[in-house]
Amino acid sequence: MKLIRFLLITFIISVVSLILAEYDFNYTSFLLLLISCMLLIYTAYLLTGNWISISVIFTVFFLLYGLSGPFAVLFTPGRLPSPFYPPYHVGAWLQAVSLALAGIICGFFIGSFMRTKNLSRQVSSKLDNWILHDSFWIASLFLIVINSTMDWINIIRIGGIAYPTRSLLLKAIGELYLTLPGSYYVYTGMGALGLWWAKITKNHITKKRLIISLILFLPFIVHNILIGERGNLFSAILSFFVGYSLIKPFRVLSIRIIIIAIIVYIINAFIMAHRTYMFEWLSNKGSFIIDKNTFYLRLNPGFVEFGVSFGTFNTYLNNWNSSPLYGQTYWTDLLTLIPNWLYPGEKPKSISRLFHEQIYGDVFARAHHTLGAGVGSSAIAVAHANFREPGIFFVYFLISILIVALEHKVRICPNLFWLLFYVTIAPAAIVWNRVSHIYYYLFHGIIGIFVFKFTMMVILKLRRY
Repeated sequence: MKLIRFLLITFIISVVSLILAEYDFNYTSFLLLLISCMLLIYTAYLLTGNWISISVIFTVFFLLYGLSGPFAVLFTPGRLPSPFYPPYHVGAWLQAVSLALAGIICGFFIGSFMRTKNLSRQVSSKLDNWILHDSFWIASLFLIVINSTMDWINIIRIGGIAYPTRSLLLKAIGELYLTLPGSYYVYTGMGALGLWWAKITKNHITKKRLIISLILFLPFIVHNILIGERGNLFSAILSFFVGYSLIKPFRVLSIRIIIIAIIVYIINAFIMAHRTYMFEWLSNKGSFIIDKNTFYLRLNPGFVEFGVSFGTFNTYLNNWNSSPLYGQTYWTDLLTLIPNWLYPGEKPKSISRLFHEQIYGDVFARAHHTLGAGVGSSAIAVAHANFREPGIFFVYFLISILIVALEHKVRICPNLFWLLFYVTIAPAAIVWNRVSHIYYYLFHGIIGIFVFKFTMMVILKLRRY
């Protein structure tokens, strides 16, 4: 009953915010939308009883991606970084976010009728033997090692990390023939490691296993720090804590967690502000310089990747002239899973490529081709491009239904596959607010789960002999 009351209050506030944005009361609309998003985060916690569930993660980053851009325009210097130029359609964006918020609320409302009490105990009691087995720990480390190995092989194949910018380095990796997929498999490994860590007692914790786990994870840490991919590193650590919380839910939002989150954000801002200097220093083309002004600017969430979703939507409204696509982008993006060398003929262009060519124009398209520079898509912009305003509501309604169904499934059907699927897909709850699909997470995640289970099976058979 408490959950339904909060959902109703959140829905009413979001509707009021939508009406105010329609009449250009953008400051009031923004503040009401901020309140409703914070209430939505709390309702996600009420739905799952865990502060580190996929539902909570999705709603937290919905707030960040939805409100950081308008915050930068309304309350700070009044502009976004290049290539997002005015005029800014703040009112239209706040309306779109309100529609998406209403869709999530309706999805959570349906999910409120699927809740079951004491589900975490069911999960822990039925999987003790699997998770506590040595093969479970070994399989998790195996996936982490495989992921790091593929990452470093890609780096070796492009001749090292001595590239002028991170964009050029990633572009070189992307253009490799048979590029080895990375990052996705480490999510399964780290999530499984979190499950194992939560399940073992202090008597079973040995210094040897702790040291081995850290050493085998270290190459992944070093790789992502050197190439500036702090998102992959954050997602891997997040998968670990999501796995841990499936066994031991975080029912209290402690000050310690908030402080850690603030510290992580500040470190992320520092890396974003100085990664160009880091690349110049690593490639022996310059020295490392502390840029205070850029660092302070990067502390503004609208000037980091959280402002990209609004920036892309804004540019989309300024330059997109096509008629509704009626879902075309969602099925054409499925084809991106097929390698170019395997696809018969020319693959259809993804929505990201369409945005680069039609929204940002020839100049930015050439920059993307020669420098590897790119601007991510926007889930709200893609939904609007396909089905206009109603599409925003229904796309986010569908996303929330899928998330709630997964939350329900992993608790009432506590088998190994669904637990591993949950921890593997957890980082997708972040990017689903920024991109139009999570096909890569699903595809490689399922592969990683089967590799994990196969590794466990091999270890068990070898031990029998």
